[in-house]
Amino acid sequence: MAVWKLTDAKCKSAKRSSNIYKLFDGEGLYLAVTPSGGKHWRVAYRANGKPQTYCMGPFERIPLKDARQRLDVFRANLFAGQVVKVKAKSLVAAKTFEEVSNQYWLTRQDCTPKYLNTVQRCLEMHIYPYFGNVPISQVGKAEVLNALMILDKAGKVAQVGLTKVYCSQIFDYAQSFDLIGTNPCKLIKSSTVFTKKATVGRAAIDEDEVPAFLAKLDEQSLTIAAQACRFLALTALRTQEIRLLKWEHIKGNVAIIPAENMKMKKEHMVPLSHQALQILDNLQAQELGSEYVFANLSQLDAPVNTNFVLYLINKMGYGGRMTGHGWRSVFSTWANNRLYDSKVVETQLAHLIGNETSRAYNRAMYLPQRKQLLDDWANWLMPQAAQADLRLVG
Repeated sequence: MAVWKLTDAKCKSAKRSSNIYKLFDGEGLYLAVTPSGGKHWRVAYRANGKPQTYCMGPFERIPLKDARQRLDVFRANLFAGQVVKVKAKSLVAAKTFEEVSNQYWLTRQDCTPKYLNTVQRCLEMHIYPYFGNVPISQVGKAEVLNALMILDKAGKVAQVGLTKVYCSQIFDYAQSFDLIGTNPCKLIKSSTVFTKKATVGRAAIDEDEVPAFLAKLDEQSLTIAAQACRFLALTALRTQEIRLLKWEHIKGNVAIIPAENMKMKKEHMVPLSHQALQILDNLQAQELGSEYVFANLSQLDAPVNTNFVLYLINKMGYGGRMTGHGWRSVFSTWANNRLYDSKVVETQLAHLIGNETSRAYNRAMYLPQRKQLLDDWANWLMPQAAQADLRLVG
């Protein structure tokens, strides 16, 4: 079977028709275009000799490249016998928010049982009591906002964002079956509605706020701090880890962070994207003579100030809404929403996974997969750098 027949342009230009029709890409993946104009990714496959359909999600949320990556994950799970066989038409009878939610989480074969239990408990406590039994087509912005505001007023600020993410994924799923027209969660701007987290150093913007933030960052492009902020975003490192980064730690297209600079005191290898290497090349061309990558211009033999990125972010007008550390949250949300292997994501974040023996002897764990993950992330984050140089320090 010929594969990869579709292009982004062909998907975007597909027009509605009086009947649903399919645009095939290959290996069972196709884009279903509904009479209402909805475009949804689906996978045709066979289980026990019977045809099945796996519903991946809407085109507006999952671009072609991501759909192909999700197909790889799905096929791997299928071959391992881990796919729950849920046909598209099984949602016809699932009308309430809770019923659709249960159907959606059955399809999330990428999630661990512990994670699914956490999600289920969250929904049972904070969402189902308010509109779990309401037909999902009748749940709008007002109902969702009311439930989240109750959570916010109870002081559970961190839980608000997570709960909104869980609900948004369920609404996206329902939208792919034309059960609803609009995802109400996307009409709620968290940054202007809910209480800001009081803790310093952990705030993070939402994914849809990233382009505006980076545009603002462009205005600061002649500073070391701006370059460091970009590098933090591209590598998902902690601020302390890049603050102490030295040129001797850069080995080709990999940064090797020594154990003493890491929170978990384990050496960490970070594959560098084209965009990250551009930043390093540009900084090196300045010939500052410091051993530190992000040099303190007032004292070249010392690292930059602890809060140097945070100062910049505050200057940009994002104080209390974003931090250097916040890029780790943005990266994690982006990667998990696109169904990248959670072990690969957690390894890139330098979180401890596996047993002590594997961690001790495998510093390059999932390195090829992490390289691909960071390349994809960089091309989403800074797509202009895939075609032309970033506007860096001159």
